[in-house]
Amino acid sequence: MTRENRILLINALSALLVGVIFLFAFSSLISNQEKQIKLSYYQEFFATANKFESVSVNQTSLTEKVKIMKDNTVLGYLYVGSGTSTQIPGHGGSEDELRLHVFVKANREIAKIVVDYYEHTSTYVEGSLKPDLVRLQGSVIENYLSVDLVGGASAYSMPIVHNILSAISRDLTGSNPIVPNPVDPYAEIFGEYASKTEDDTFVPTDKVTKKEIIKDASDNILGYAYTLSSVRNTGSNIDHHEDENWGLTLLVGVDTTNNIEGIYTLASDHTASFYGLHSTYFTALEGVAVSNYESVDTVSGASFSRGHILELLEALQGVLA
Repeated sequence: MTRENRILLINALSALLVGVIFLFAFSSLISNQEKQIKLSYYQEFFATANKFESVSVNQTSLTEKVKIMKDNTVLGYLYVGSGTSTQIPGHGGSEDELRLHVFVKANREIAKIVVDYYEHTSTYVEGSLKPDLVRLQGSVIENYLSVDLVGGASAYSMPIVHNILSAISRDLTGSNPIVPNPVDPYAEIFGEYASKTEDDTFVPTDKVTKKEIIKDASDNILGYAYTLSSVRNTGSNIDHHEDENWGLTLLVGVDTTNNIEGIYTLASDHTASFYGLHSTYFTALEGVAVSNYESVDTVSGASFSRGHILELLEALQGVLA
């Protein structure tokens, strides 16, 4: 090899070495920038975090788990979870994804749930799902089922949320979330009571299907509980739910003078975010005579479910007239 060729080869190898060093340094710079961006994101929820690392997770619905730390102290975790629904009305059976970032503190308390991406109906995600996710903040992951949610996106989005949170509970505790004890609707209406007995003398109607006698421990009658139930067709009143039969069943407690003690919803096919608006109306009816329930103003913005409720109250009014 001539001297000139050796010089050319040395120069070429030197240039190649410089290029490799540059690419390595550039790649390292990009990687560090990406890490800093991620750390800044995590610091929004764990302010003192200064490091993080990805860890393995083996749970269906979860695609990523990140351990977030300050030095060697674990502050919490980020879980990325997702799921799809093919049943959303008006979406033509498409496979619609919902993806969440769930930040959980080291004590298993939910710090924040962020909707990272969704193909679900925007009005339900923004108006119903996101407010419910806010309600979940502060609850311990295995106890999240005890949180009272409005659930307006319950039919399609909330099952995905439940799958993700249940998977996180299994990852952190080894068990599914704790199912809370069921609510006693009679206690919700009458408080402490000793017995409830069906009134065999009551003649059911098509909407007022049962009457029960509620007594205290001294066998005194506290009042009566009426089960009201009917089905209404949506017709063309509800977008994406045209011509569906929606049922509604209420338990209405009245005292011995037929004043309303309370109203409890036993079952409802109505969109929960709209139906939930009636909770203030039900509260306002407490102490009002059934014969005079029309004197209490209803709420706006939930006209179809309002009509259903008033239909049942009218039926009870007819029975007690």
